[in-house]
This record gives sequence, structure tokens and C-alpha cells, in this order.
Amino acid sequence: MKTWLQENRMEECARIEFLHQATVSATRLLRYSGLLGFVASRVLDGADEIAAAVERCFRTASRYPMGFEYEGEFRNWLVRILLDEALEIRSRKLFRPEGDLRRTAEYWSISMQEGDPR
Repeated sequence: MKTWLQENRMEECARIEFLHQATVSATRLLRYSGLLGFVASRVLDGADEIAAAVERCFRTASRYPMGFEYEGEFRNWLVRILLDEALEIRSRKLFRPEGDLRRTAEYWSISMQEGDPR
């Protein structure tokens, strides 16, 4: 039978482990901020959009922490999240009703020239 002291100690160890994992995850995210900014800059135009994509990537990755055995797996997962966020920002910019229709038309004409089946 566990005593009150043992139960409190186990709860405290669990809290410490949780904080340690959160710190490790935050450190890993920050380590790749330069890479994420570079990848976002290849998809998006403005500095504000790039910063927004990286911030949204951090938020999404923080909400769904995953355990990875290798650093490369983590980096690839993070870049995929960033690309999803950056492409969503880009598509909202291209297709919003009050957007620049000339730019949208340019996008579709290029798409059709490259073999879009439509």
C-alpha cells in the first residue's frame, strides 16, 4: 500500500517529467526556426506572412507533441506542418474575394500551361 508521501512524490516526478519534455520540445522547435523561415520564404512573399506561417507551425506542433526516435524525423514532421500552414496562407491570399484578381488569373494561366487537365 502506498503512503501519502509516496503518492505525492510520484505526482511531483510526473510534473517534473512533463516540464522537462515541454522544455525539450520548445528547444527543438526553436532550433529549427531558421530552417522554417527559409522554407516559408520559398512559398510566401512578405516577411509578415513568413512570420505568421512559422508562428502557426509552432502553435500546431506544440498542440500535437510527437515522440520521435531520430532528429530527422522530427525535422521532416515540422517542415511538413510549416508547408501546410504556408500553403494555406498563400491560398487564402490568392483566392480571397477582395484579393487581386489579376494575380489569381496569372496563377491559373501558368497552371494551365503546365498541363493542368482542365
